[in-house]
Amino acid sequence: MDERIRTLADSLVRYSCQVKAGDRVYIHYTGESTRALAKELVRQVYAAGGLPFVHYTDPQLQRLQIMQCTKEQMELMEEALAGLLPGRLGDVQDGLLYRGARER
Repeated sequence: MDERIRTLADSLVRYSCQVKAGDRVYIHYTGESTRALAKELVRQVYAAGGLPFVHYTDPQLQRLQIMQCTKEQMELMEEALAGLLPGRLGDVQDGLLYRGARER
Protein backbone atom coordinates (compact mmCIF):
# COMPACT_ATOMS: atom_id res chain seq x y z
CA MET A 1 0.00 0.00 0.00
CA ASP A 2 1.11 3.53 -0.76
CA GLU A 3 2.47 5.01 2.46
CA ARG A 4 0.72 8.31 1.68
CA ILE A 5 -2.66 6.60 2.01
CA ARG A 6 -1.70 5.19 5.40
CA THR A 7 -0.48 8.62 6.53
CA LEU A 8 -3.65 10.36 5.30
CA ALA A 9 -5.93 7.82 6.98
CA ASP A 10 -4.00 8.13 10.24
CA SER A 11 -4.25 11.93 10.12
CA LEU A 12 -7.99 11.85 9.38
CA VAL A 13 -8.79 9.35 12.13
CA ARG A 14 -6.46 10.46 14.91
CA TYR A 15 -6.07 14.19 14.29
CA SER A 16 -8.98 15.55 12.25
CA CYS A 17 -11.77 13.45 13.78
CA GLN A 18 -9.98 12.42 16.99
CA VAL A 19 -11.66 9.01 16.99
CA LYS A 20 -11.82 7.45 20.44
CA ALA A 21 -13.01 4.11 21.79
CA GLY A 22 -16.71 3.62 21.13
CA ASP A 23 -17.02 6.32 18.47
CA ARG A 24 -19.20 5.38 15.53
CA VAL A 25 -17.57 6.49 12.30
CA TYR A 26 -19.40 6.71 8.99
CA ILE A 27 -17.05 6.23 6.02
CA HIS A 28 -18.60 7.02 2.66
CA TYR A 29 -16.49 6.44 -0.40
CA THR A 30 -17.36 6.95 -4.03
CA GLY A 31 -15.84 5.09 -6.96
CA GLU A 32 -13.17 2.42 -7.10
CA SER A 33 -10.33 4.93 -6.97
CA THR A 34 -11.02 5.63 -3.28
CA ARG A 35 -11.27 1.98 -2.15
CA ALA A 36 -7.70 1.77 -0.81
CA LEU A 37 -8.22 4.86 1.35
CA ALA A 38 -11.55 3.54 2.64
CA LYS A 39 -9.94 0.21 3.58
CA GLU A 40 -7.17 1.97 5.48
CA LEU A 41 -9.69 4.23 7.21
CA VAL A 42 -11.54 1.14 8.44
CA ARG A 43 -8.27 -0.29 9.79
CA GLN A 44 -7.36 2.98 11.50
CA VAL A 45 -10.82 3.43 13.04
CA TYR A 46 -10.66 -0.07 14.52
CA ALA A 47 -7.12 0.60 15.76
CA ALA A 48 -8.41 3.74 17.54
CA GLY A 49 -11.20 1.74 19.16
CA GLY A 50 -13.97 3.09 16.96
CA LEU A 51 -16.71 1.31 15.05
CA PRO A 52 -16.60 1.97 11.30
CA PHE A 53 -19.74 1.95 9.16
CA VAL A 54 -18.90 1.84 5.47
CA HIS A 55 -21.06 3.06 2.61
CA TYR A 56 -20.05 2.77 -1.05
CA THR A 57 -21.55 4.72 -3.94
CA ASP A 58 -21.07 3.56 -7.51
CA PRO A 59 -21.14 6.79 -9.57
CA GLN A 60 -22.55 5.09 -12.67
CA LEU A 61 -25.42 3.50 -10.78
CA GLN A 62 -26.07 6.69 -8.87
CA ARG A 63 -26.28 8.66 -12.12
CA LEU A 64 -28.67 6.12 -13.64
CA GLN A 65 -30.87 6.29 -10.57
CA ILE A 66 -30.89 10.08 -10.44
CA MET A 67 -31.65 10.40 -14.15
CA GLN A 68 -34.71 8.12 -13.83
CA CYS A 69 -36.11 8.87 -10.38
CA THR A 70 -39.14 10.94 -9.49
CA LYS A 71 -39.33 13.89 -7.12
CA GLU A 72 -41.04 11.64 -4.56
CA GLN A 73 -38.21 9.11 -4.77
CA MET A 74 -35.62 11.87 -4.22
CA GLU A 75 -37.53 13.01 -1.14
CA LEU A 76 -37.62 9.43 0.21
CA MET A 77 -33.86 9.05 -0.38
CA GLU A 78 -33.27 12.33 1.46
CA GLU A 79 -35.38 11.12 4.42
CA ALA A 80 -33.53 7.80 4.51
CA LEU A 81 -30.13 9.49 4.60
CA ALA A 82 -31.26 12.04 7.17
CA GLY A 83 -32.45 9.19 9.37
CA LEU A 84 -29.21 7.27 8.99
CA LEU A 85 -26.59 9.93 9.62
CA PRO A 86 -27.37 12.42 12.37
CA GLY A 87 -29.22 10.41 15.01
CA ARG A 88 -27.61 7.03 14.63
CA LEU A 89 -24.05 7.62 13.60
CA GLY A 90 -23.29 11.04 14.99
CA ASP A 91 -22.31 14.52 13.98
CA VAL A 92 -22.15 15.14 10.24
CA GLN A 93 -18.96 16.96 9.27
CA ASP A 94 -17.69 18.00 5.86
CA GLY A 95 -15.34 15.45 4.43
CA LEU A 96 -14.98 11.70 4.25
CA LEU A 97 -15.43 10.83 7.91
CA TYR A 98 -18.36 11.41 10.20
CA ARG A 99 -17.57 10.78 13.84
CA GLY A 100 -20.21 9.54 16.27
CA ALA A 101 -21.27 11.80 19.09
CA ARG A 102 -19.67 11.16 22.46
CA GLU A 103 -19.18 12.90 25.78
CA ARG A 104 -16.40 15.44 25.54
